[in-house]
Amino acid sequence: MQALRELGRLNRKRKSRRTKLRPKYEFYNGMSELKDVKLEVGQVFTSSKVFKEAAKEYAIKCGRVIWFPCNEKGRVKGICKGKNTICPWSIWASKAKLKAGEIIEGNLSTQYAKLWDYAEELKKTNHESTVVIDIELGPADKNKFTRIYICFNACKQGWLHRCIKIIGLDACHVKSYHKAQLMSAIGINADNGYYLIAYVVVEKEWHESWSWFLKLLKEDLNLEDCLGITFMTKDKKVLLSQLVHMAYL
Repeated sequence: MQALRELGRLNRKRKSRRTKLRPKYEFYNGMSELKDVKLEVGQVFTSSKVFKEAAKEYAIKCGRVIWFPCNEKGRVKGICKGKNTICPWSIWASKAKLKAGEIIEGNLSTQYAKLWDYAEELKKTNHESTVVIDIELGPADKNKFTRIYICFNACKQGWLHRCIKIIGLDACHVKSYHKAQLMSAIGINADNGYYLIAYVVVEKEWHESWSWFLKLLKEDLNLEDCLGITFMTKDKKVLLSQLVHMAYL
């Protein structure tokens, strides 16, 4: 019985902690709430379109005809379009994109502060893997994250011993709350399938970031003079000089 009481106490403590950690903003649940829509101060909508749909349903429920003028820069406005009368009723929604992004994705400084723990955990659970973080030194020890390079040892050994000696290089935008560029080195396995070798997240795609990536890749794969390796890329103008330089690093 003592063990059961202790277990119940721990469960209540965990539940109380989860409640404290929840954001004070209530997210509107879309279609599931349209039948009994309620609009309250502090609600968060995923987009202006979702807000307008909820406001229309609420207006129908209240017997009003709602009309949306042109959106302002920082908010959306809905007013009552009464018949032959001026109705004072109106509703506003602020476009708090940054605040909503922080709730969904997390605060930028908090997220980046965890990168070093993430890197150590990767190296601890994936022995002989390479994880390199590059920073820009700032005033008063306020360093700024710029790049991270990751090459798992299993991927490295697989390419060295089981793949065709071809390396494809490409980059793309990271389309999320955290703006960056993703660069990758891709091989081809024995079944002609794509094989990830290494990847980096950098501040932008330019000569310096490519040089940094290729230098680390060369060291990881022991490429030496790069003889016998075929490189493929669609961005020849940017990478040609970097590949030539890589062969003589």
